[in-house]
Amino acid sequence: MRSNYASSADSENSLLLSREQSKSISVDDPYSALAPSKQLQSLPRLMSTFSFCFANGCMLCSYFIITLPLESARISEDLKSLYLGCFIAIAGLTQLMCPLIGMLSDICSHRWGRRRPFMVLGGLFGCTFLSLQLYASVNELWGLYSFAFAMSMMSLNTIFSSMVGMVPDLIDESQVGAANGVQAVLSVTGGLFGFGFFYFVLDKQIPGLYVLYIFLVASTIVLTVLSAQETPIPIPYNGERRIFHSLPISEVKKSYYLTPSEHGDFFWVTLSRTFYYMGISAQTFFLYFLKDIIKMSDPAAGVSILSSVAQCSAALSAYPVGLFSDRLNRGRKMFIYGSCFILAIGNAAFLFCRNLTSVIVISGLIGMGNGGYLSMDSALAVDCLPNKEESAKYLGIWGVASFIGTALGPMIGGPLLYFAGQTDIPGNYSIEGYALLLSMSVVYFIIAALVLKKVKSD
Repeated sequence: MRSNYASSADSENSLLLSREQSKSISVDDPYSALAPSKQLQSLPRLMSTFSFCFANGCMLCSYFIITLPLESARISEDLKSLYLGCFIAIAGLTQLMCPLIGMLSDICSHRWGRRRPFMVLGGLFGCTFLSLQLYASVNELWGLYSFAFAMSMMSLNTIFSSMVGMVPDLIDESQVGAANGVQAVLSVTGGLFGFGFFYFVLDKQIPGLYVLYIFLVASTIVLTVLSAQETPIPIPYNGERRIFHSLPISEVKKSYYLTPSEHGDFFWVTLSRTFYYMGISAQTFFLYFLKDIIKMSDPAAGVSILSSVAQCSAALSAYPVGLFSDRLNRGRKMFIYGSCFILAIGNAAFLFCRNLTSVIVISGLIGMGNGGYLSMDSALAVDCLPNKEESAKYLGIWGVASFIGTALGPMIGGPLLYFAGQTDIPGNYSIEGYALLLSMSVVYFIIAALVLKKVKSD
């Protein structure tokens, strides 16, 4: 009897201890019991886990270089550069939700893990609003189109903010460069696929692009859900597994706050990324450049060719750069310096181009710079995370930098091109306007490189 009583007491004590530990885990450190296996991932698994990068690359590249410029011209040929700047500003503003989505995914206790539930939700809403965007475009309902575009961007940001958190969650530190190289390759090959599909399959018909976007979002989300090996975080005592948990307003405010004193190197990496995207956003106006300066009768076809060349060279450089940096175990800044130098020289060289051949050569050079930058930028951000257990929150802020840059660049460049490049022909811009636009991009790339000199850990 004593033995049975002791055994029962021990069991009760163990149960109480387990409950107290559960309380401690949920209140003090919700990740202390979260120890996902970080075994080296095979290349096929890396590609399937981060397959959304392919869809994201296809959409963003074709959106900002083909779809939005053509849609802006449909709204108003005379004011197309201003409308294009407004669309990109909308995209930038929607990126402000990324830190909040990152925080929510960091504490998500769903049985699928922290990231996949938000990717699925983003995919469902994304496909819905992309369908609405298609309807609005076909019927020229531009107010509805703008709303659907904003909601589509919010959905894509939800997916991307959740996905980037998988890198520190699932990838061993020795493989971070390779993983980010895979993401960069998927992104640039996605862009290449989008341009090729638009030109060779869709015969330059815009509605088909929206159908392609919907298919890619849906299929890559399914692939990620099946491939990512996430571990759910512990459930709070007497709690339940769910996607959304409440957050104090003070914590939400903190998610938008970065300073060099508190967040060190991560602050400078994020600031550098902002200037890089301000520089790269000059490509948004390239369809107009081909029409006005190169005198192409079919600038949409020219953009597809040039973008294909750039994406091919980026794909060739991205993965080797990431793999090489992992083997060196340092030197990510060195690759970014080189990429920014190539990009600055390339953008300046466009001012001297007057035929398609020279533009193609420079596009290939710029593609190499982009591939190296995209691979190293994300790897350096993961290296410099202030707290790896809140990776999605911080990488959400880092993601905001790209869209702030992508929005600020055209918001500044669009009016500059419009006012400095006006000609007697409505809708045409002069070389002086493009010179100002491209010179600003060169300055942005130089600043992006100089800011990284503040980063100590590399």
